Amino acid sequence: MSGLFFALFALCQTADARLGGPNISLADNDTHSKEASDFLPGGLGRGMNYWRNTSTALNSMAQTAGEIHSMPRKMGYHHLATTTRYGDTCCASCGRMNTGALFERTKHHVVATAESMQGGGIGDGHYCTKDGSSRGGTVGMGCKSCGKGRFIAAHPMDYPLWAQPGDEIFEKEIHFVVADSCPHRGNEAWCPQHAGGENHFGIKNHFDFANPPNKFDNYYFAWSKVKCPREVQQHFDDLSQC
Repeated sequence: MSGLFFALFALCQTADARLGGPNISLADNDTHSKEASDFLPGGLGRGMNYWRNTSTALNSMAQTAGEIHSMPRKMGYHHLATTTRYGDTCCASCGRMNTGALFERTKHHVVATAESMQGGGIGDGHYCTKDGSSRGGTVGMGCKSCGKGRFIAAHPMDYPLWAQPGDEIFEKEIHFVVADSCPHRGNEAWCPQHAGGENHFGIKNHFDFANPPNKFDNYYFAWSKVKCPREVQQHFDDLSQC
């Protein structure tokens, strides 16, 4: 029993790195990066106090707020999500997963999903999770779940979009795999705590990308859950300690 406790303690201690600063740097002379840094782990934009004093008017290239919710179906997908980024880590919560290594092996983008989308975890509930209950519009997406989707040319902030019409980030289909958790605590504005709950932007599903495509800017994301390819599952199992 003591050996099991020690192993679990070690897993939780190292996976906490997911909740700290990302393993990326932002150039001081990059105006866009200065804005984006608010939404990285530990940034003010992760919590609710930031949004009480900040406008969240929809900024898009074409769609109104109402149209955003209908976009996934028009694009051939089932669900809508908000997105953030946190940077690759050595020890994500799905078994001390090295997110960079997982991407290199699978070419699937690695994401953390909101606490509300996961369930059955060990430790404090955030480690080695399974799919959540999928009720009230929340989609269960625990460790080793896969999906596909495309970014929508809109985000919930009031500053201009970074990418332009026709840029690859809006044209290319993204394949992704869940290897981490986005807990509600510390991410209150983005990651709901319970199935059926909405985040500050009125969306029930959220993805925190370890290393999103070029010109990522917290865009809305149209997506569907899919069965993970066998080779992705195998690489995941090889790298995970769950």
